[in-house]
Amino acid sequence: MYSAITKYDINQLRLSIIKGQIIDQYDTIDEFRRAVYPQIKLNTFRQWFKKPYYISDQRLCNMEQALGISEQTLTTRLTDEFDLSIDALRKAKGIQLST
Repeated sequence: MYSAITKYDINQLRLSIIKGQIIDQYDTIDEFRRAVYPQIKLNTFRQWFKKPYYISDQRLCNMEQALGISEQTLTTRLTDEFDLSIDALRKAKGIQLST
């Protein structure tokens, strides 16, 4: 029996994908933050990664788009990780993968 999938779990996976791309494309997380969210303080930005329930789908989408992470990549990772179709995840959890 599988455990319940929460929005926290979904956001945590999306943020791990984002963090991996930040590390690949930027020298520091702060450099990315300044490029995408200059109005957000560094400590606030870091909290999004430490506590995934604080971040909105809109912000996740913005970061994914800024890093060039395709909706197909997200769909593949989410369905592989949670063994559910993306449509089921969207309906059950109300996730948004694109703006």
